[in-house]
Amino acid sequence: MILILANLIPLFGVVQLDWNVRDIITLYWTESVVIGVINVKRMMKSEVGNILSGISPVPKNTGISIQGDTNDFTAAFNVVKLFMIAFFIVHYGVFCLGHLAVILVFFQDSAAEPSLAQSIQTFWKPEYWIGVAAIAFSHTYSYFNNFIEKTEYQNIGLFALMFRPYGRILILHITVIAGGVFVLRLGSPLPALLILVLLKTIMDLRLHNQEREKMAVTSNERSFANQ
Repeated sequence: MILILANLIPLFGVVQLDWNVRDIITLYWTESVVIGVINVKRMMKSEVGNILSGISPVPKNTGISIQGDTNDFTAAFNVVKLFMIAFFIVHYGVFCLGHLAVILVFFQDSAAEPSLAQSIQTFWKPEYWIGVAAIAFSHTYSYFNNFIEKTEYQNIGLFALMFRPYGRILILHITVIAGGVFVLRLGSPLPALLILVLLKTIMDLRLHNQEREKMAVTSNERSFANQ
Protein backbone atom coordinates (compact mmCIF):
# COMPACT_ATOMS: atom_id res chain seq x y z
CA MET A 1 0.00 0.00 0.00
CA ILE A 2 2.83 2.40 0.90
CA LEU A 3 4.53 1.58 -2.41
CA ILE A 4 1.36 2.37 -4.36
CA LEU A 5 0.87 5.70 -2.58
CA ALA A 6 4.47 6.69 -3.31
CA ASN A 7 3.96 5.93 -6.99
CA LEU A 8 0.82 8.08 -7.05
CA ILE A 9 2.94 11.23 -6.57
CA PRO A 10 4.16 11.28 -10.21
CA LEU A 11 0.60 10.54 -11.32
CA PHE A 12 -0.60 13.60 -9.39
CA GLY A 13 2.27 15.61 -10.86
CA VAL A 14 1.26 14.71 -14.40
CA VAL A 15 -2.44 15.45 -13.92
CA GLN A 16 -2.33 18.51 -11.64
CA LEU A 17 1.17 20.02 -11.92
CA ASP A 18 1.90 19.62 -15.65
CA TRP A 19 4.95 17.45 -15.11
CA ASN A 20 6.69 16.44 -18.32
CA VAL A 21 8.55 13.23 -19.10
CA ARG A 22 11.88 14.70 -17.96
CA ASP A 23 10.45 15.54 -14.52
CA ILE A 24 9.15 11.99 -14.12
CA ILE A 25 12.34 10.27 -15.28
CA THR A 26 14.46 12.53 -13.06
CA LEU A 27 12.31 11.60 -10.06
CA TYR A 28 12.71 7.92 -10.88
CA TRP A 29 16.49 8.45 -11.09
CA THR A 30 16.39 9.85 -7.55
CA GLU A 31 14.75 6.60 -6.46
CA SER A 32 17.91 4.78 -7.54
CA VAL A 33 19.91 6.98 -5.16
CA VAL A 34 17.45 6.26 -2.32
CA ILE A 35 17.70 2.51 -2.98
CA GLY A 36 21.49 2.77 -2.77
CA VAL A 37 21.34 4.56 0.59
CA ILE A 38 18.93 1.95 1.98
CA ASN A 39 21.18 -0.83 0.71
CA VAL A 40 24.10 0.64 2.66
CA LYS A 41 21.88 0.35 5.75
CA ARG A 42 21.19 -3.30 4.86
CA MET A 43 24.90 -4.05 4.47
CA MET A 44 25.61 -2.43 7.85
CA LYS A 45 23.06 -4.78 9.42
CA SER A 46 24.68 -7.90 7.96
CA GLU A 47 25.83 -10.33 10.65
CA VAL A 48 28.89 -12.49 11.33
CA GLY A 49 28.52 -15.94 9.77
CA ASN A 50 26.45 -14.58 6.91
CA ILE A 51 29.05 -13.03 4.64
CA LEU A 52 29.35 -15.30 1.60
CA SER A 53 25.90 -16.82 1.46
CA GLY A 54 23.41 -15.53 -1.05
CA ILE A 55 20.67 -17.40 0.74
CA SER A 56 21.25 -18.17 4.39
CA PRO A 57 23.95 -18.78 7.00
CA VAL A 58 25.52 -22.21 7.48
CA PRO A 59 22.83 -24.54 8.94
CA LYS A 60 23.31 -25.45 12.57
CA ASN A 61 23.12 -29.18 12.02
CA THR A 62 26.16 -29.40 9.71
CA GLY A 63 28.64 -29.49 12.60
CA ILE A 64 30.65 -26.64 11.04
CA SER A 65 31.95 -24.16 13.61
CA ILE A 66 34.13 -21.06 13.63
CA GLN A 67 37.61 -21.86 14.92
CA GLY A 68 39.65 -19.43 17.02
CA ASP A 69 38.77 -16.33 18.96
CA THR A 70 35.21 -15.21 18.17
CA ASN A 71 36.08 -11.60 18.93
CA ASP A 72 38.94 -11.70 16.40
CA PHE A 73 36.62 -13.18 13.79
CA THR A 74 34.01 -10.50 14.47
CA ALA A 75 36.62 -7.76 14.17
CA ALA A 76 37.83 -9.19 10.85
CA PHE A 77 34.27 -9.43 9.61
CA ASN A 78 33.63 -5.79 10.50
CA VAL A 79 36.75 -4.72 8.58
CA VAL A 80 35.57 -6.64 5.52
CA LYS A 81 32.11 -5.15 5.91
CA LEU A 82 33.45 -1.57 6.00
CA PHE A 83 35.58 -2.22 2.92
CA MET A 84 32.64 -3.68 1.00
CA ILE A 85 30.35 -0.81 2.00
CA ALA A 86 32.95 1.71 0.77
CA PHE A 87 33.37 -0.27 -2.45
CA PHE A 88 29.61 -0.39 -2.97
CA ILE A 89 29.27 3.37 -2.46
CA VAL A 90 31.93 4.02 -5.12
CA HIS A 91 30.74 1.63 -7.82
CA TYR A 92 27.05 2.29 -7.18
CA GLY A 93 27.76 6.03 -7.28
CA VAL A 94 29.42 5.61 -10.68
CA PHE A 95 26.40 3.61 -11.81
CA CYS A 96 24.02 6.40 -10.73
CA LEU A 97 26.13 9.03 -12.49
CA GLY A 98 25.99 6.97 -15.67
CA HIS A 99 22.24 6.64 -15.24
CA LEU A 100 21.95 10.42 -14.89
CA ALA A 101 24.09 10.92 -18.01
CA VAL A 102 21.63 8.79 -20.00
CA ILE A 103 18.78 10.98 -18.78
CA LEU A 104 20.64 14.17 -19.73
CA VAL A 105 21.31 12.82 -23.22
CA PHE A 106 17.83 11.55 -24.05
CA PHE A 107 15.45 13.84 -22.18
CA GLN A 108 15.52 17.48 -23.12
CA ASP A 109 12.55 19.52 -24.27
CA SER A 110 14.39 21.92 -26.55
CA ALA A 111 17.77 22.36 -28.19
CA ALA A 112 17.91 25.96 -26.94
CA GLU A 113 18.21 24.93 -23.28
CA PRO A 114 20.73 22.27 -22.21
CA SER A 115 19.22 19.21 -20.54
CA LEU A 116 21.43 19.75 -17.48
CA ALA A 117 19.83 23.15 -16.90
CA GLN A 118 16.41 21.57 -17.33
CA SER A 119 17.21 18.90 -14.75
CA ILE A 120 18.46 21.54 -12.30
CA GLN A 121 15.13 23.33 -12.73
CA THR A 122 13.38 20.06 -11.87
CA PHE A 123 15.47 19.69 -8.69
CA TRP A 124 14.37 23.15 -7.54
CA LYS A 125 10.65 22.36 -7.73
CA PRO A 126 9.10 21.90 -4.25
CA GLU A 127 6.73 19.24 -5.55
CA TYR A 128 9.72 17.27 -6.80
CA TRP A 129 11.02 16.94 -3.24
CA ILE A 130 7.58 15.87 -2.07
CA GLY A 131 7.94 13.00 -4.52
CA VAL A 132 11.45 12.25 -3.24
CA ALA A 133 10.17 12.23 0.36
CA ALA A 134 7.37 9.81 -0.57
CA ILE A 135 9.82 7.46 -2.30
CA ALA A 136 12.26 7.64 0.62
CA PHE A 137 9.47 6.89 3.09
CA SER A 138 8.32 3.89 1.03
CA HIS A 139 11.78 2.30 0.90
CA THR A 140 12.54 3.14 4.54
CA TYR A 141 9.27 1.53 5.62
CA SER A 142 10.13 -1.59 3.60
CA TYR A 143 13.56 -1.69 5.22
CA PHE A 144 12.20 -1.65 8.78
CA ASN A 145 9.08 -3.74 8.13
CA ASN A 146 10.65 -6.46 5.98
CA PHE A 147 14.41 -6.45 6.40
CA ILE A 148 14.48 -5.76 10.15
CA GLU A 149 11.15 -6.79 11.71
CA LYS A 150 10.72 -9.88 9.50
CA THR A 151 14.45 -10.66 9.91
CA GLU A 152 15.28 -10.81 6.20
CA TYR A 153 18.79 -9.70 7.16
CA GLN A 154 19.37 -13.24 8.48
CA ASN A 155 18.64 -14.73 5.06
CA ILE A 156 21.04 -12.94 2.73
CA GLY A 157 24.80 -12.62 2.75
CA LEU A 158 26.93 -9.49 2.63
CA PHE A 159 28.24 -10.18 -0.88
CA ALA A 160 24.73 -10.82 -2.18
CA LEU A 161 23.55 -7.57 -0.60
CA MET A 162 26.24 -5.60 -2.41
CA PHE A 163 24.81 -6.56 -5.80
CA ARG A 164 21.17 -6.75 -4.74
CA PRO A 165 19.94 -3.35 -6.06
CA TYR A 166 21.17 -3.80 -9.63
CA GLY A 167 18.75 -6.46 -10.81
CA ARG A 168 15.65 -4.53 -9.82
CA ILE A 169 16.95 -1.16 -11.01
CA LEU A 170 18.16 -2.40 -14.39
CA ILE A 171 14.89 -4.15 -15.24
CA LEU A 172 12.79 -1.25 -13.99
CA HIS A 173 14.69 1.71 -15.38
CA ILE A 174 15.59 0.27 -18.78
CA THR A 175 11.86 -0.18 -19.32
CA VAL A 176 11.04 3.27 -17.94
CA ILE A 177 13.73 5.02 -20.02
CA ALA A 178 12.67 3.19 -23.18
CA GLY A 179 9.04 4.14 -22.50
CA GLY A 180 10.08 7.71 -21.67
CA VAL A 181 11.94 8.11 -24.98
CA PHE A 182 8.84 6.83 -26.80
CA VAL A 183 6.61 9.29 -24.91
CA LEU A 184 9.04 12.13 -25.65
CA ARG A 185 8.92 11.35 -29.37
CA LEU A 186 5.13 11.56 -29.22
CA GLY A 187 5.38 15.07 -27.76
CA SER A 188 4.62 13.96 -24.17
CA PRO A 189 0.81 13.74 -24.46
CA LEU A 190 -1.04 13.31 -21.17
CA PRO A 191 -2.38 9.78 -21.86
CA ALA A 192 1.11 8.52 -22.74
CA LEU A 193 2.57 10.06 -19.57
CA LEU A 194 -0.13 8.42 -17.47
CA ILE A 195 0.58 5.04 -19.08
CA LEU A 196 4.30 5.49 -18.34
CA VAL A 197 3.62 6.16 -14.65
CA LEU A 198 1.19 3.24 -14.40
CA LEU A 199 3.66 0.92 -16.13
CA LYS A 200 6.36 1.85 -13.63
CA THR A 201 3.96 1.33 -10.71
CA ILE A 202 2.90 -2.12 -11.93
CA MET A 203 6.50 -3.21 -12.53
CA ASP A 204 7.56 -1.83 -9.15
CA LEU A 205 4.87 -3.82 -7.36
CA ARG A 206 5.71 -6.99 -9.26
CA LEU A 207 9.45 -6.76 -8.55
CA HIS A 208 8.81 -5.91 -4.90
CA ASN A 209 6.45 -8.87 -4.44
CA GLN A 210 8.88 -11.22 -6.18
CA GLU A 211 11.62 -10.11 -3.79
CA ARG A 212 9.39 -10.64 -0.74
CA GLU A 213 8.35 -14.11 -1.99
CA LYS A 214 11.97 -15.08 -2.57
CA MET A 215 12.97 -13.98 0.91
CA ALA A 216 10.00 -15.80 2.43
CA VAL A 217 11.05 -19.04 0.71
CA THR A 218 14.59 -18.45 1.89
CA SER A 219 13.39 -17.98 5.47
CA ASN A 220 11.45 -21.25 5.33
CA GLU A 221 14.45 -23.11 3.92
CA ARG A 222 16.66 -21.70 6.67
CA SER A 223 14.22 -22.78 9.39
CA PHE A 224 14.04 -26.29 7.94
CA ALA A 225 17.86 -26.57 7.73
CA ASN A 226 18.29 -25.54 11.37
CA GLN A 227 15.92 -28.19 12.72
